[in-house]
Amino acid sequence: FSGFSSFNLGQLPIIINSLSLVDTIGLLPTGSGKSLCYQLACLLQPAISFVVVPIKSLMYDQKYNLDKKGIVHTNFVSSDQTAEQKEKI
Repeated sequence: FSGFSSFNLGQLPIIINSLSLVDTIGLLPTGSGKSLCYQLACLLQPAISFVVVPIKSLMYDQKYNLDKKGIVHTNFVSSDQTAEQKEKI
């Protein structure tokens, strides 16, 4: 991602474990970059990735910010969508 020159404490081990297919739970404080950990791991995988985000506003914000960075092959499913919208996704 442009604008990043280094990882925050704890991010790199999470990313490395994820890319090494090691089951990983990443516990980091709020604002320490958990989203980057799973977004980068997803981008570097040669597969479709699913991320479960329990907060709707976070899903909307992350989709918006990824789109702004040119990462546009993303989407989300939430209870706000109709059955037809979910089926299309």
